[in-house]
Amino acid sequence: MKKILTLTDFSDIANHAIEASLTFAKRHNADLEIYHVLKSSDHIMYELDADPQLFIRNRKNKVINTKLDGWRQKAIDMGVNVHLIIGAVDLVHGVIDIVNSQNIDLIVMGSTGLDESDSVWGTTTQQVIKSVDIPVLVIKSEMTDYKIDDLIFASNLDIEERDTFHSAMKLLIPSEDAIIHFVSIDTSSFFSQPSGLMNSVLKEFEELAKPYKSDSTFYSDYSVNAGIRHFLEDKNPDILIMSNKDRSLIKKLFTPNAAIDLAGTADCPVLIIK
Repeated sequence: MKKILTLTDFSDIANHAIEASLTFAKRHNADLEIYHVLKSSDHIMYELDADPQLFIRNRKNKVINTKLDGWRQKAIDMGVNVHLIIGAVDLVHGVIDIVNSQNIDLIVMGSTGLDESDSVWGTTTQQVIKSVDIPVLVIKSEMTDYKIDDLIFASNLDIEERDTFHSAMKLLIPSEDAIIHFVSIDTSSFFSQPSGLMNSVLKEFEELAKPYKSDSTFYSDYSVNAGIRHFLEDKNPDILIMSNKDRSLIKKLFTPNAAIDLAGTADCPVLIIK
């Protein structure tokens, strides 16, 4: 991983997202792009490289300069190479442009959890996830020590989900004594697999997790979203991992996208990998 993008509106949850992105940038020796979108449409995008000043027309944005320069200094103190970007374009389009032009490997953004109306970007979190093909880490609160000891990997356990799991492990770098909980939800629907088969596949995923400790559960509930939420309440993990892979048209018609929904509503951090 070489480049991480994080988004900020200078709220508390956005600050937590920047803190998390700085930590991951340091762990992976990656560059960090910090992106702030102005509400006024008459501003131009500026990028800060070696120059410590941001020249913006509106004097009110001196406050923005100060806040961004504060994060820049913290990144320097941590040994992280940082670029500050200010934009006046639609946020989602701005993110897409930066992801494509800067070859971003990971997006880190904030969301407050169950009350999505209070999140940093509201439903924009889901819009970003839908619009990009790279992993998105959604931060819900301050990560106190940034140790990842307890993970949930929620999946339908398709063969390609093995690659999703390996990608997540490389990105997160869990602690040596971490435990991984594999869960698949049984909704007794048309699309469900037999319990015996699913339990067998879950055991195969436990083998993939070695040398980490792991367990697996075929969890019954009335919907995938409800099952994962209830499992989260039982385990209270450090992070939830899910894939947001393309689904067949018939599944899109009859089932919601659990990954996108939970990115906005789960209480814990959520890593979405497409």
